[in-house]
Amino acid sequence: MPQRLLVFQLPLLHYWNNCIKLLCNQQLLKLRMMNYENLREYAIEKGANPEDVDDAIETARANNATREETINQIRIQTGVDIDD
Repeated sequence: MPQRLLVFQLPLLHYWNNCIKLLCNQQLLKLRMMNYENLREYAIEKGANPEDVDDAIETARANNATREETINQIRIQTGVDIDD
């Protein structure tokens, strides 16, 4: 009996797993699509000091940082994680 129940639940578990993956991918895509100004606003919304965010973005720009490196720079300089 438990085997039948498990076999019955597998398609449902597979469906929910795919839904969760899609939601996570949408969040990552949303973060990647934001430009520096949006990153700045998002970091400030999350509680970062605006001056620290500006300094982090300037440092990242000066180093020709990628988007992920910019997010890491904001995390390092402000202590706020914007990579949900």
